[in-house]
Amino acid sequence: MSKVLSAALIGLLSITTLSFNAGAETITALKAAELACHRLDRLVLQKKIDKTYVSKFQKLTVLPLKDDPSGAAFSAIAYQNAPIVAGSLPFSVTIQLDASGMVLKYAINPEGVEGVDINWTGKDPVSLTEAGLHYIFDNQNTAIELKPFVTHFQSLILEQKTVNGNTTAELKLSNDLDNSKLILTLDLNGKILNKEVVP
Repeated sequence: MSKVLSAALIGLLSITTLSFNAGAETITALKAAELACHRLDRLVLQKKIDKTYVSKFQKLTVLPLKDDPSGAAFSAIAYQNAPIVAGSLPFSVTIQLDASGMVLKYAINPEGVEGVDINWTGKDPVSLTEAGLHYIFDNQNTAIELKPFVTHFQSLILEQKTVNGNTTAELKLSNDLDNSKLILTLDLNGKILNKEVVP
């Protein structure tokens, strides 16, 4: 292949790559939450963070970032269960993602205090959270009440509930569009049992 043709081909590939990146869509805050959950699992498997960040997971917040020097578009903070000692902060890990969903870095909060152990049976709390998020993504086009939680997701919290001897998981999501709450009830294997939107 001639040098001229090679140079032309390289130039074309560069332009195509730049065009593709320029046209890449920015992920939603809810997608950032889902990807942060995936990264928690991966960090535990890689033994980079303690397994309690999955087994004692309880809460996740996502904050959109603007003009961050590192290129981060979202800062997701995952919290463990609240500590027994009142006023203490739970262990947490911050995961930063760019607009395409790529994880840029993570950092553990060194001042956290170990939280209570809820002893989840069935799936772990991160997997239960992911099941709830997948339900929202899968049904957002047919259940319009889910849309604000996709486009304007703010935070979520997972709690264990026991009613009449039946233990379930309750995933509560908030959004910053209309401040309503989405409450998903799941069995301990991740099956959606009920959906409710509270104004």
